[in-house]
Amino acid sequence: MSQETQPGELLEVVNKRLDDVDARMEGIERGLATNTEATARIESNTSDLVEAFANLKGAFKVLNWIGKFAKP
Repeated sequence: MSQETQPGELLEVVNKRLDDVDARMEGIERGLATNTEATARIESNTSDLVEAFANLKGAFKVLNWIGKFAKP
């Protein structure tokens, strides 16, 4: 900006930049909300799978113990 810029013009430039930042921030917030929803959905969908793997891990420990006791 030149030294000849009037206060009214400067105010318009600042307001325009603030409006641009507001629009960008709204886009970021929408994207974050969408991402949060997707993350919650994935967590919900995979919780049963994680539980099943934990149960399998326990089952393999038990089978390992049985195998150790069954050795001649």
